[in-house]
Amino acid sequence: MTKRLTAWQALAWAAPLLLTAACKPDLGSPPSIVDAPEPRILAIRGVPAEAAENTSVVYDILAASKDGRVAMPSVAWHQCDKRKPPAEGNAVAAGCLDLAQDPTDPGDSPEMTGTTFKADMPDGACKRFGPQSDIDPKTMIPLRPHDPDATGGFYQPVRARLGADGAESIAFALERIKCRLTNAPPDLTGQFNDMYKLNQNPTIAGLTLDPDGGPVSLFARAPMAAAPLPPTAPATWVGANSPYDLEVSWSADSPEAFPVWNISTRTIDLHREAISVSWYATDGTFEHDRTGRSESETELTTRNRWTAPATTTTMNVHFWIVLRDSRGGIDFSEALVEVRP
Repeated sequence: MTKRLTAWQALAWAAPLLLTAACKPDLGSPPSIVDAPEPRILAIRGVPAEAAENTSVVYDILAASKDGRVAMPSVAWHQCDKRKPPAEGNAVAAGCLDLAQDPTDPGDSPEMTGTTFKADMPDGACKRFGPQSDIDPKTMIPLRPHDPDATGGFYQPVRARLGADGAESIAFALERIKCRLTNAPPDLTGQFNDMYKLNQNPTIAGLTLDPDGGPVSLFARAPMAAAPLPPTAPATWVGANSPYDLEVSWSADSPEAFPVWNISTRTIDLHREAISVSWYATDGTFEHDRTGRSESETELTTRNRWTAPATTTTMNVHFWIVLRDSRGGIDFSEALVEVRP
């Protein structure tokens, strides 16, 4: 069994070695271009976006290839229970990447196969991945609690593995865990708990082509409406080898306000979620792989420039938009355009 490793992933792992190379390496397509025949996982979404221990979460994925979205992917899911040692710099422990199951480890749950995956946030997740103290069951030595991210968050890793034709695409969801505040005085802990609301996934409102020229809606979602279905026909056509502006919008309630315990100043700071958009297409080129808005920016849109591919025949290009908030919430949608020579 082989793992499909893109040139961009290889660059990330071998960057120190490439710094001394005399020639610029051929990196192939950038991450935003989905031009391989093998399916690739672009995003994993947990619903809800944040969960307390012993509450259920349902996970689904966005997977695509050069031929379009994978409609009913057969995914091998695994909820990882491996703690990440402080010395490891990755987002998840190295043990979470191990596909071999350890029958002697009662916490090493088997993979579950399906298009979606439903699992409870494990009891003890705030000890294993969060701020609560824990003890190594083998040595009985106290373990150092995890540090929060910039938003005060802690995350449960969930692995998704999608295989096709001997190649694999592996990705992780980092599901935010609702953990009680630690290291704060009781009065501020109570104030924090009253202020804090569980994170909700953001919502893509629409994608517009050429917003300042002759704007064309590639997809739109009414407030509180379900996500649009995958397109079956191009929404419009564009000219080959020509640049176009694309604008993504999101709902006004997507960037939520939330408190963060500032241990340095011993205060509760109020923040607003930053929003980022990852752009994907089966052809052409984007000016940026990712755009977005910081927590101080109140605009509900972001733009990117896409240049249509040069072609001598009419072709379709699929677009995928992955919207993320800074607390780990995700939404995604897609569009289809026709490129004419």
